[in-house]
Amino acid sequence: MIKHLELQNFRSHRNTKLDFTEGNNILVGISGSGKSSVLDAICFALFGTITKIQRKKIKVSDLVMSKPTKENEATVKLSFASNEKDYEIIRRIYLDKPTHAELREEGKLTAVGVQQVNSAVEQILKLNYDLFSNVIYAEQNQIDYFLNLPPGNRMTHIDELLRLEMFESIRSKATRCANRFRNQEISKKETIASINEKEIRERKTFIEKELKNLEKDNEIIEKELRETQKRIDSLEKDFASLMEKKKKIEKLKENITRLQGLISFYEEELSKHEKFDLSYLKNEYEKKKDLLDQKENGNLKIEKELSSISYRIDELDKDLEEKRQANNFLRQYDSNNFQIVKKDLEKMRKSFFEKKLRKGSINEAINKLKETQGICPICDRELTESKRKDLIESKTAELKKLEEEMRRLDKFLGDKEKELEKEQSEFEKAKYFERRLKELGDVESRLEEQKRKFFEVQSKKEDLRGLKEEVEELKKGYDKALDLKEKEEKLKECKGKEAVLRKIMEEIDFDENRLEKVRSKLEIQKSRKIGLDKDLEFKKDLKEEKKKLFNQLKRDLDFLEMNKREIEFLSHASKTLAKLSNSLIEVQETLREEFVKTLNEVMNEIWNDLYPYEDYIGIRFKIEERDYLLQLCDLKNKWMNVEGFSSGGERAIASLVMRIALSVILAPRLKVLMLDEPTHNLDSNTMEKLIDILKTHISNLIEQLFIVTHDERLIQAGTGYTYEFLRESAKRESTKVNSLTI
Repeated sequence: MIKHLELQNFRSHRNTKLDFTEGNNILVGISGSGKSSVLDAICFALFGTITKIQRKKIKVSDLVMSKPTKENEATVKLSFASNEKDYEIIRRIYLDKPTHAELREEGKLTAVGVQQVNSAVEQILKLNYDLFSNVIYAEQNQIDYFLNLPPGNRMTHIDELLRLEMFESIRSKATRCANRFRNQEISKKETIASINEKEIRERKTFIEKELKNLEKDNEIIEKELRETQKRIDSLEKDFASLMEKKKKIEKLKENITRLQGLISFYEEELSKHEKFDLSYLKNEYEKKKDLLDQKENGNLKIEKELSSISYRIDELDKDLEEKRQANNFLRQYDSNNFQIVKKDLEKMRKSFFEKKLRKGSINEAINKLKETQGICPICDRELTESKRKDLIESKTAELKKLEEEMRRLDKFLGDKEKELEKEQSEFEKAKYFERRLKELGDVESRLEEQKRKFFEVQSKKEDLRGLKEEVEELKKGYDKALDLKEKEEKLKECKGKEAVLRKIMEEIDFDENRLEKVRSKLEIQKSRKIGLDKDLEFKKDLKEEKKKLFNQLKRDLDFLEMNKREIEFLSHASKTLAKLSNSLIEVQETLREEFVKTLNEVMNEIWNDLYPYEDYIGIRFKIEERDYLLQLCDLKNKWMNVEGFSSGGERAIASLVMRIALSVILAPRLKVLMLDEPTHNLDSNTMEKLIDILKTHISNLIEQLFIVTHDERLIQAGTGYTYEFLRESAKRESTKVNSLTI
């Protein structure tokens, strides 16, 4: 509930103080007298802005009085109660500096600064500016604002108040994702469209048959080799001793030839590279790798420390800004003013009391002189009639003079008390800032120390790019050296085997001439065996190539199947997201329907209390073609749109019912409704009915109602305070306010 409002140099208000109570508070006066400025001041006190500022028609500084005199600052002080606690907001507007704001809860300062106060008020009232300006505060001639919105805009407007637009945002993102998945699905379909699955499967089957044929050919060649070997064995039985020696020699020669090939290969590989020190390369690589790991760990610790210091710097910056604000205030604040004003007030009160006593004494003397005959009540001397009259006149003149002095002194006392109240507020604020300054201490030094520490720690961070490249190069060299070392060992092994085989050959005693005949037969068989061996080796190589081709075809088919599965997943995902999008639309519709259901229940309860006629028995909000319609139900249970068919009076009552219902549902903490010129275009009969409704029924629905009007008939609807606003704007006067009693 709004309890008290004070305005100093706010618009046309020089120094206005207004008390409010529960019920209907009426603000009446001619156009331009400053009535609507009171509602703007309440809105500005609560939220730091008004509609004209939001729409950029005026600036905040335009709220400071500019006529009859141009002022440099304005003050709005608002007292209100919420949740059984009393609050006071003070906002000061300056022409040359930002607006100042402060909030007190039960007399204790709880928030300083525009943003802090705005956030605190929204938390207390569970209400933001948008809800207040659209639901609580009906601007001039705008009680039927929702009905005047263009078709389609009502749903958007109310969705924003109900925060339903976030579902539309999620739905839009889901739609974009579904489209992206569909595009990926199309892209993958295009990718696999170029793959001839039938051709790949036919080639795979053909290669598979070729592999089976090669397997059969190998079995035949192996069989022929076995038969040839049997013939060789048969000949060797006849010439066992010679054949055995010949066989050993041939075998030794074959092995030596193989070893010589390996030796040539290894020597050629080693000749391509310079000598190396494997141990040195290993030590250098491991040493540089350890150094890199150590430095990277050091840099990681430095990064963590820099993050911690940066956080402390941010906190100290905030403390420094608060300290600057406190110092600026204390630099301008004079602590002696409070005591001086306090002493002056005490002196004036003492003087006023002495004059009051003196007045009582004079009144007593005058009364005694009027009652006394013959003897003077003051000096006990003989008192003639003329002397008595002279004394009465003298005392009466003295009394009038004294009363005039007391009236002037009483006015000075009122001004001085206001001055003391202001100084008291400044004094408390100074105490708060002094306490904060002690708590903050030498924040500048701490901030500089942290900044110095930040740069000092940052300078310790090392650039490791060069070291990383060096480690990579060392690793490549070390790996290459390991490979060469292995080839050296294999070369040494091959040479050793060659020497052993040559020694064995030298020890064998063999005569070639004796075996010439046997040799001829054996060579024929061996020649055949060699041919079969080569044929078998060729077949095996061909088989390996076919296997590789077969495996590649199998991988192509696997890739094709994988893409098919991904296409199936993308299709499912896009369909699921489409369902989600539809579900979000259903959720929006369900929430709207629940809101409309609740609103209709509340509106019908209110309608039954407020509607004075019997023409319409119900009221409802209806969702139709993506819009909200306000409708009334007649005695035939036929629903009609308010804006299309109802009279001006029924339209006004329906709009009032909707306003009250919205405030009850969306702003239950404030329990206030503000109507600026709600009787626009109403006839006298409707006006009388509306006055009766406001006076007898509205207090059961809304705790506090503010009505701004130029129509004096609405004074009859007042159940709280009623104020008359006077101002001759042509004479550039400030607003004057009179309290009226019904």
